[in-house]
Amino acid sequence: MSSKTVPENSSCKSSTSIDSNLESNKSPSSSINSKVPPIENNDTRIAMKSEKEQVSIFQLANDIEKALTELQTELSRNEKDFLDTISKIEKQLSEQITK
Repeated sequence: MSSKTVPENSSCKSSTSIDSNLESNKSPSSSINSKVPPIENNDTRIAMKSEKEQVSIFQLANDIEKALTELQTELSRNEKDFLDTISKIEKQLSEQITK
């Protein structure tokens, strides 16, 4: 086996030039990182979204409560009408029985 020496101006790069290239390649990623908002901002957005969701949920709960109140009122009216109808039927039956 014979060993060959690589001349210095060859296309092979030394480890120091590779290291410097790696360092220079880090700068684009740092510019990408600068475009991503920090976690604190994300937490704030999540909190704001959560706040909006809470308001939305409370509004929905209020709407449901109003609807239930209206239903209860309608049921009360229907119950009264139903009881009135039963009273009339009982009265008619008792009149027929007494005849």
